[in-house]
Amino acid sequence: MATIQIHYLAYGFRYLVMAANSALSLRKLGTSCRITVITDIPLERLTYGTASIFDEIILKERNVATDYAKFQIYKHSSPGLNLFLDCDTEVWRPIESVYDLMLRFDISIRCLVRAPKKKFTLLENLDAQDACVGELNTGVFFFRQGDNAREVFKLWERYYKEMEIQSDQPSFLRSVVEARTARLLPLAENWNARPQLKGDLKFITRSPKDVRILHYRSPSMWPDVAMRLADTYFGSNWEFTSRLSDLNQEISKCEKMLRVYEKPLFKYRLGRKLLNRLVLPEKAFT
Repeated sequence: MATIQIHYLAYGFRYLVMAANSALSLRKLGTSCRITVITDIPLERLTYGTASIFDEIILKERNVATDYAKFQIYKHSSPGLNLFLDCDTEVWRPIESVYDLMLRFDISIRCLVRAPKKKFTLLENLDAQDACVGELNTGVFFFRQGDNAREVFKLWERYYKEMEIQSDQPSFLRSVVEARTARLLPLAENWNARPQLKGDLKFITRSPKDVRILHYRSPSMWPDVAMRLADTYFGSNWEFTSRLSDLNQEISKCEKMLRVYEKPLFKYRLGRKLLNRLVLPEKAFT
């Protein structure tokens, strides 16, 4: 079976730690996928035990806001099937078994059962909210390298810059509407389970074995993740090409938060309130 190319965008050390935890969740499942991270942190190598967490580290400077935009992922994609994962995800079940299915479509993505929260033009004079179409969540999506997906990514870059909306989901939805040839496969909540949504939270707590990918957003949404984030960081060997003062400050700030995540009290809402008040008064966990 051919492998899937996994992509992360991790700008900022905190997001790099989350991406490492997500990639490690794949490694623990014995994945054969190739894992790439694009980051502005001068990371040379990252290992957990004897295994490398990332197969490829692409270092980029973040000069403008669009440097972080997900449409750049296509430039680093591989022939065949690719999967983009937000940093705040964990893979709970093997994903390789769906390779042949996902390869039949240009993009596979979850459609949320709600209209977009922001008002924006979807097609000519039609507003997305008035159209009442479901929002496409770009935190997790498969795509097949080829002309059809390339068209969507090019439109995505164009509309992201034209629309000037910080979130990339409105411009992605508009690109899908505009594209002429791309075939989309809708994914169920199993592939992008988000505990901040009441329906998803019930699904995760009721059927955790059915969750393929957890998209937790913040450890306060799914506190069990917090301890795994701390274990990933403190249990890994981080090798940098350089460590300037700005990076040291960023790492120190992140470590302070991860020390809090290690505490058993963090698992409980009352405990998070107490830790927030006594340890990290500038960071609300609730």
